[in-house]
Amino acid sequence: MRKSHSIFDRLINRLDLLDAKTIQNWMQKLAREKGLLDTILQTIHEGVLIIDKNFKIQYVNNAAINLVGLPDDVNENDNHSINRYIRDVDWDSLISPDLKEWHGASRLEIEVFYPIHRYLQFYLIPYKNENEDSKSAGLATIILNDITEFRNNAESKIESEKLKTMTMLAAGVAHEIGNPLNSLTIHLQLLQRILNKKQKMYENSEADELLKISLQEVNRLDSIINRFLKALRPTKLELKPLSLKDTISDSITFMKKEIEDRGIFVEGTWPKDTPTIFGDDVQLKQVFYNIIKNALQSMPEGGLLQVSLSVTSDFIQITFTDNGTGIAPEELSNIFNPYYTTKEDGSGLGLMIVERIIREHNGELGVESDLAKGTTINIKLPRWDKTTNLLERPAQPVSVNKTIDIDK
Repeated sequence: MRKSHSIFDRLINRLDLLDAKTIQNWMQKLAREKGLLDTILQTIHEGVLIIDKNFKIQYVNNAAINLVGLPDDVNENDNHSINRYIRDVDWDSLISPDLKEWHGASRLEIEVFYPIHRYLQFYLIPYKNENEDSKSAGLATIILNDITEFRNNAESKIESEKLKTMTMLAAGVAHEIGNPLNSLTIHLQLLQRILNKKQKMYENSEADELLKISLQEVNRLDSIINRFLKALRPTKLELKPLSLKDTISDSITFMKKEIEDRGIFVEGTWPKDTPTIFGDDVQLKQVFYNIIKNALQSMPEGGLLQVSLSVTSDFIQITFTDNGTGIAPEELSNIFNPYYTTKEDGSGLGLMIVERIIREHNGELGVESDLAKGTTINIKLPRWDKTTNLLERPAQPVSVNKTIDIDK
């Protein structure tokens, strides 16, 4: 590595206090440790880069050079910027010139076309140091993992077995819940008939209103179970042209009561005209439902959920941003694994389902999170008319208390 580290800085500051032999021993120890670390980094399969706040590459191992197609002299030349070689990343949003405003760890899935077509899992972890004069201040570590084979073999035997096991588990749970739900529905309907026979006495009564609400909530719970099972089972997508704005609106409306009960504000921003996509409306609603549900649970004391749509020549991007508890860096790489959850009552299946559905839509999914500050989830879905370059209209910001009506 070209840049010195804090241990070396401290050694330099103490040189006047050390004798020649001690200095020699320290230098030999540093050389051995640096050589060992460099040997490890140069032999692993994962790409490792260190960049500064100006996007300049300070260190890169052999794997990163091969994965991204970096020039051979990148470790000797200070003029190479990472944003020249990896363009499918919003660097300005990840790295702030103000070191105190650096984001937390970020996890993205990116696609590169040089030197060969690959899909890479991208982790960025900033090194925060309040001492801006330190050599390590303003540095960030990037880890690249080649997931091309995994992505291209998403329906492999191992994943199929996992999905089969989870489907059987979900079906069993749904069956156990479905029986009492059916019983509740039947008894509520019988009670409704009794009240109807005595209509004059109970018409518009509180009991009649409570009965209607109970039936609605039972039907709502039954709908949640059915949608969960449809999303979990590896069924063929029912693709058709649809408006993402309408799909998101329906998902938010479905959760309106919970949004209001938790004291959450929802703010929406989207273009006036949004191109259609070719997708499965039911499964995409399950995606948005899971994401919104997680955002609400991360804000137990209330908060703000921002939902935005933006359009490029190839994609429609949907962004969900909350100001909740965030995700710790050590948890970020595990959140899409089946059964992994940090919640006491969580199943660990929600985000796994989200990732599978987006992947089957040929989309891209990215997560950025800052512990105690919030989480942003970015989804890119290909436009149905991606071959036609439409002019983007400026986004119209809309701020709404409690919930939003996207149709207005």
